[in-house]
Parts: sequence; C-alpha cells; structure tokens
Amino acid sequence: MASSKRGGYRAQVGRSRISVEDQHATEELRAVHSLRDTQVSTRGGCRRNPIGHRSASEEFQTAHSLGDARVSTRGGRSCNPIAHDSAREGIQAEQGSNVRGITCSKGARKAMRSAKSRLTVKFDFNLMQAICDNTEVFNNEVGYILRTYCDLKYKEWRFVPEEERAPLRYKLRTLFDVDLADANVRKAIDKQMQRAWHNYRRTLREHFKTVGGAGDLTKAKGKPYEGVSESDWEYICNCWSDPSYLQKALKNAESCKKRKWISRNGSKSTARHHISRGVELNAHVGHIETWRLRHWHPERGWVSVEAESKYEEMMELRREKSPEDLTDKQILEKVLGRESVRLFGWGRSPTGSKRSKGDSNIPTYTQLMDRV
Repeated sequence: MASSKRGGYRAQVGRSRISVEDQHATEELRAVHSLRDTQVSTRGGCRRNPIGHRSASEEFQTAHSLGDARVSTRGGRSCNPIAHDSAREGIQAEQGSNVRGITCSKGARKAMRSAKSRLTVKFDFNLMQAICDNTEVFNNEVGYILRTYCDLKYKEWRFVPEEERAPLRYKLRTLFDVDLADANVRKAIDKQMQRAWHNYRRTLREHFKTVGGAGDLTKAKGKPYEGVSESDWEYICNCWSDPSYLQKALKNAESCKKRKWISRNGSKSTARHHISRGVELNAHVGHIETWRLRHWHPERGWVSVEAESKYEEMMELRREKSPEDLTDKQILEKVLGRESVRLFGWGRSPTGSKRSKGDSNIPTYTQLMDRV
C-alpha cells in the first residue's frame, strides 16, 4: 500500500513538471511569434532597429527569445534546443554502439545530470577559448549545435549574421551556465564556433571530393553529406566548383606543403595540453617543454629535423637567460615568431616585440577611421 502511494505521488509530480514545461514552452513560442512579426528582414541581411543600437542586455533578451523556441527550420529539422536531445539519440541509434560516428555531445548531458545543474565554463579571454574541466564537452556541444542548426549558405563564418549566431549561442544554455550578456563571453563562443565551422567544412570538403568533386559536379550535388539539406549542399558545391575558389585552394595546398613540421596536438589546443600537465598558462617556465612534447614522440623521436633544431635553439636561450629576464613563452616567440606562437594557441605576450622606428609611418586604427 505504501509503495503504491509513493508511485502515485511520483506520477503526480511528474505530470505537474510536464505541465509547467508545456506552459513555459507555450509562453516562449508566443514571444517568438511576436518577435517574428516585428522583424524587418530575414536571414542573410541585417535586422533594422528603429530605436537605434541595442544594448548588451537587449541582445541577450533577443537571443533568449530566438534560442528557446525558434520557429524557423533548416532542412526540415526543428530548431528548438529543448528537442535536440531526441535528435542526438536518433543519430546514436542509427550509427550503432560499435561505430565511432559524429560527436553527438551526449557526454555533456551525462555530466549535467551527474552535477544536477548546468555545467560551468571558464574562458580565457586572451586565448579566446574555454579553459576548464568542461572544455571538451563544451566544444563538442558547440560543434553539434553548429552542424545541426546553422545555415551553411555562407562562404565563411565571418559572413554569418548576428541573427543567425544569437540563437546558436543561446542553445548552449541548455547545458552550460554561460553569461551571454557579457560581450567577451559571446566573442569567445563565436571563436569556438568559428573553429567548429572550419572543421565541419573540412569534413564536407572531403566528402565532396569523394563523390565527384568539381570534376563531376552533377554527381556530387546528387550525394549530399548526411544531415545537410539539399539546398545547403547545392550552395556549397557551387562555391567549391567556382574557378576563383579552386585557384585559392591550389595556393593554400602549395603553402601547406612548405610547412616544415606538424604538431601532435590532435583536437586539443596547445594551451589545453599545457594545463593538463599541471602548469599555469602565465607561468615563467613550462611552455618549452609543452612544445617539445607536442613535436616529439617517445618511440619515433622528433617530427622533423627542423623541429629538433628549433628546440635546441630554445634551450640555448633558456640556459643564457633566467626565467625572470626571459620567459619560456617569450623564447618561443623569439625562435618561432610571434605570429606563429599565437597560431599555436598560446596568445601573444603583452611584452612582445615593439614597433620599430621604420614602422612609425603605419597609421593607427583611429587615424584610419578619421580618413574614412
């Protein structure tokens, strides 16, 4: 009798929770309908605000309304973040447990259930990336959201408008406690979405080549990548078969051949590898050793002769200067080049190389704006 009462009580609580969620979803849907009626332009253009520029809080409220119950669809799929769990489970079921397919970011949901709250994410605004225990699941979720909900009819991520980005950011709040009212947080999220965009485009590009490529465009258009709508795929195929794009791709391929070495970072940035060793990002020493570990294999040795030579040059400077006079990061910048170190994911040192006398004629940003 006691167990039946407990069962009835649980069922009643479950029904009440569902009714509350339905009520919230209905209210959010009404807000989106109201927002759509006042929107002047559609995707691909700029939304005009007759009052003027929006504040950060107004942008956050817009993302809140658009992100929770966006009515528009892409390729026939719902853009509601509350519903995208079922999509993940469907993909996982299709792939099977023995197949390593596209990341569906189920680890983030498991971690959230274990923590019984949304996951916290800490950003390094110098590196513009998440640096914390939840970085991996956060990056996986960003990639999943972008692949599933972002319109692909843009040549590059920088052309994706704000009205497209805002709902993507807000979907992260389903699993993560991120302050979207903070401009730096939005920039860091956009930076990770840019990385995910490039990675996804690379995957689509490889598929495009295998199904015909620019040599057999009709065949390639008839075999879109799984999960990509026909209209998006046709747009991508047209871009990749354009003569100007093919010429640029050829130049990039030639530049890649000139690289003297590659790192062993994998999907993790150098900064994350550094922290996993238990060393702080702002420490005076430790960066050279992290660089060595990413370019040296215990069994196969150095990835190239050039990498070994650069390491010896770094260690020579390390022996000549104390960490207080010259940090490991500054040595990396001196040996590899300041821009190269930034691309490795370290971020530039604030005390890096200064402008030379010969560069005094270079106009500042303010001067350039005055000329416009």
